[in-house]
Amino acid sequence: MHPLQQWEQDFLTELIARLRPVIRDELASVIENIGGATLDEPLNIQKAAEYLNLPVSTMYTLVNQSKIPVCKPGKRLYFLKSDLIAWVRSGRKITGGAKLH
Repeated sequence: MHPLQQWEQDFLTELIARLRPVIRDELASVIENIGGATLDEPLNIQKAAEYLNLPVSTMYTLVNQSKIPVCKPGKRLYFLKSDLIAWVRSGRKITGGAKLH
């Protein structure tokens, strides 16, 4: 197989970027239809901390430093599972020769 040319890489990058939200929405719909929680289920700070396996105090710190996506209607904090998943993925690093796909 030959290496991809730059225009091919650019095309694939754009295609993936456009397909991600479509696939996410479809998966959320499938999960919802089988009775599970959707990816956009709002979580309070305690549930979000539990979901991420972090202390609640760390969650407040991340919110105060604007390092984690949060919804704040009024005085309460809510987190969407899909946002939390994307936030975790955005911090992925390649280590020890491992390749991310």
